[in-house]
Amino acid sequence: MKKSIYFFITMIFPIMLTAQWQQIYSPQDVNLLNNIKFFNEETGVLLANNGFVEMTQDGGQSWNAIAYADQTAAMNDFFVFGTNNFVAFSNQGSILSNIMVSHNSGALWYQVSPDLSFTEAVDFLNNSLGFCGAFGTENATFGHAIYRLGGIGPYQSVDQAYFTGQDGYFDHILCLNEQLVLASFEVSDGNPNLPNYSGILLRSDDQGNSWTQVLQPGNNIPFLKLGKSIDGSCLYAHTPYGVFYSTDEGLTWEEQPIFLMTLDLLSRQTAYGVVVTTGGTSMIDTLNLAFTNDAWQTWVPQLKIPFDPTFTDRSLYLQMLSENTGYFAYCNHLYKTTNGGFVGINEKPANTQSGLSIYPNPANDHILIELPYMNSNLTVEVFGSDGSKVYSTQTKIGQQCLNIDCSVWNPGIYYIRTTDMSGKMTKSKLIVQ
Repeated sequence: MKKSIYFFITMIFPIMLTAQWQQIYSPQDVNLLNNIKFFNEETGVLLANNGFVEMTQDGGQSWNAIAYADQTAAMNDFFVFGTNNFVAFSNQGSILSNIMVSHNSGALWYQVSPDLSFTEAVDFLNNSLGFCGAFGTENATFGHAIYRLGGIGPYQSVDQAYFTGQDGYFDHILCLNEQLVLASFEVSDGNPNLPNYSGILLRSDDQGNSWTQVLQPGNNIPFLKLGKSIDGSCLYAHTPYGVFYSTDEGLTWEEQPIFLMTLDLLSRQTAYGVVVTTGGTSMIDTLNLAFTNDAWQTWVPQLKIPFDPTFTDRSLYLQMLSENTGYFAYCNHLYKTTNGGFVGINEKPANTQSGLSIYPNPANDHILIELPYMNSNLTVEVFGSDGSKVYSTQTKIGQQCLNIDCSVWNPGIYYIRTTDMSGKMTKSKLIVQ
């Protein structure tokens, strides 16, 4: 398996950035956030203990509580289908199914399936197909199983698709399309006092009818997260000691050794992650929410937070919705960026006479454009010196910046043009080295 060079933390942050992540919300009366999950740039939920669910539909400007049936449940996951259909996954600590569905925006809740016991992980592809890991039996043997869910209606029947008698639990399910699903199982070493767990990644490409083990990171290495990059170019499996990625739908995996507390990928080249740098004798570590655009070789810090190592609440969650918009939660505080977190204090902008700013210029692998007219949709186009168009996109009203990957462009001079809805143009020149 290909091994990449690991850079020490002191070498991994070559450029300091002005933080462009702003704290937008801190929920009250919540001891511990269990998850943040956004379904698009406007709609998302915060999940915590004691049945806590709050939803936003305006990008985090305002939040509304959703009443959940069990106010002692630790909320772990949430799904939204349409405007009124919610599915909630919680740890209720009972033998009943803890996957609940509401068809009236949370006013009433029903069990998705009463046949499930001790549900461990769940994911829905759509409102008619999902998978979950839960307690199972086979030939009078007790163990753990993967179930195929036929929909989100109340009291759905379930189909047991996979069974293992190993001691452990399913911690992640990831539905990718109508046929392809991944599931990670953590195998216990059997220590009754302080068990260690080793992750095994399973893959099915026939809607759960057959399963193949495709990845096992090593002894006592669990999975922290399974995900798919925003551009769809790769899958990734995060462990405490590195990240495995696949560009062939999970058939084969390569490892990127690096210590990250959490991460999210835009592409194989571009990722956001959180690294902790030690405070040494001060005993105050630093959380560094950082960005890479060169396939993990260098990382640029964007948000730095003092992190007391004696503080036990290390819950943090990161989700990017696009190259510009993302959310980060740490210690019950929610942060947001709308420009990808970019503004380099040592990258001097190239200000044209029309006011367009580009960071950096000259550029090597990415550029950030400050958009001149936030009150209008813009057409952004990039042309080569021969007049050929190499890039074009549409921005949204209110968007402040646009991050463009120029790593595959040939060195030379390029011309950038923005056009608003009234036809007003802004032009600038870019040099790619």
